[in-house]
Amino acid sequence: MDIIMKSIKPITAVLSILLLCGCASQMTTETLKPTDDTRRSNVVEKSVTTRFQRRQSPTATNPYLEIVVTQQITAEETFQRRYIKKSSPSPGDKAGLWITGIAAAGAGYYFYQQGRVVLGRDLMGLGVLIPLGGEVIMSDRTIGEQWKSETRALPPRTVPAQNTPLTVSVGSLSWTVRTNAQGKLRLDISRFKDMAEPGQPLTIDLALRQDPTQKASFTVPASVVAFYRPPPPAPAPEVEVVEIEPAASPVIDEKDRPTLAILDFEGLGISEQEAQVLTNRLGTHMVQLGRYQVIERGQMQQILREQDFQMTGCTSDECAVEIGQLLGVQQMLAGSFGKFGSIYTIDMRIIDVATGGILRTTSYDVQGEAELLLTVGLAEAARRIAGVD
Repeated sequence: MDIIMKSIKPITAVLSILLLCGCASQMTTETLKPTDDTRRSNVVEKSVTTRFQRRQSPTATNPYLEIVVTQQITAEETFQRRYIKKSSPSPGDKAGLWITGIAAAGAGYYFYQQGRVVLGRDLMGLGVLIPLGGEVIMSDRTIGEQWKSETRALPPRTVPAQNTPLTVSVGSLSWTVRTNAQGKLRLDISRFKDMAEPGQPLTIDLALRQDPTQKASFTVPASVVAFYRPPPPAPAPEVEVVEIEPAASPVIDEKDRPTLAILDFEGLGISEQEAQVLTNRLGTHMVQLGRYQVIERGQMQQILREQDFQMTGCTSDECAVEIGQLLGVQQMLAGSFGKFGSIYTIDMRIIDVATGGILRTTSYDVQGEAELLLTVGLAEAARRIAGVD
């Protein structure tokens, strides 16, 4: 009986310690550990910066200025990352495990001394396994997972500005052009030679049409511009002034100027409305030159209506002669406006109504937008066809 009572006391102590440690083990620490598992939500562009880089400068033998236009894009990505929720033993848990192990080992040693070798040996072994195995079992236990939204900046990337509209400004003239598929733009400065003051460099301004704040300027040296300018006329030699009787004025009297009617020019690659606007402006230039008596278009159309003549589709020389005979004029001006790529063209001819022969022809090309044809090309083409130097 005494042996039983002596055995109950240490067992009771061990169970009490185990109970206390079991209560303490309920206190654990939860942590979230990120994984490599993500799912993308959205990519948002933060900014687009346009850069203009001179690729080729014009020279005396090559009038082309070539610009490369690129855009640097910065963006950020919002995505979701999976986190594993894990539980690990708190400091109280670890202390409880070691106390339990020490208590079990102490009880085993007691029983071993009392002659209960097997029980004592088992309890001492258990005392070693409790703290070691408990930490292994309780460490990093997965108890759940969750997805959290995150944001990260993406590396900036540079791409060519393909088919991007740009505004080109030279002096007081502005027009719109587009880059090609490689983001390149080519400008022929020989066409702008008259837009710079003599002896001064030529400044060409480029700006993004959607965002004019993104712009750049390029300067062509005065020496290169001067190469494409015609040389100034030589000064007239000094001659002795002799007073003579004033001669008759060489100016041709208005009644001696040949009468001229202008047909509607054909539009090749441009709309009928654009061709009509250009034809009207050409008539204005021909009147201002003072070389012809130009029939007013309203009067011309009234005469043709009275003759029940349909002018639509009249583009041949024979048709032009027939209209000239109905109008009673000496010469007819006919031609076409066309577009090939980024080049606009003017082709015109003056036809003698009496013989049906062509008296004079001329053509003029301009690169860029149709506005250049209206503001620059028509005036020069009218001077050429009229024989004005």
